[in-house]
Amino acid sequence: MAAVVLSALALGAIAGVLIGGHHLYLRLDRPGGFECSLRVTRGTVDGLGPKFRAGYAGPEVEQLLWRRIAWLGSGVRVPITGVRLAEARRPASRERPALPASFTVIPVDVDAETRVELALPTRRVARLVGLITGPEPRPPHR
Repeated sequence: MAAVVLSALALGAIAGVLIGGHHLYLRLDRPGGFECSLRVTRGTVDGLGPKFRAGYAGPEVEQLLWRRIAWLGSGVRVPITGVRLAEARRPASRERPALPASFTVIPVDVDAETRVELALPTRRVARLVGLITGPEPRPPHR
């Protein structure tokens, strides 16, 4: 019996290390990114459905590459130019079990038929705006 318990604990520890390592890999692979959730609201996207899924989005030439934190595999690419900041909103009450009230939900047009919603902490919206507008110019050296 003790061997079964120890085996289960060892497997749990290994799974935790793998998921934690993947989380660190995502942060190092896409610096300047942010943790967020993503879901499809119109159309279809491979590997994504109508429920919010937690992940990490990072910049990639004119796109955001979003990947699930707990899942290995290919990510979802959304164009930065498709982000609709003017349509940002707070999570609806029916979305509260999946999203905290401190999040902001921003629609993103992937193409003419497909739209996803990006949910991220409100404090990270400035980082997304920075990715859209580009880096601020630095003052010249004297």
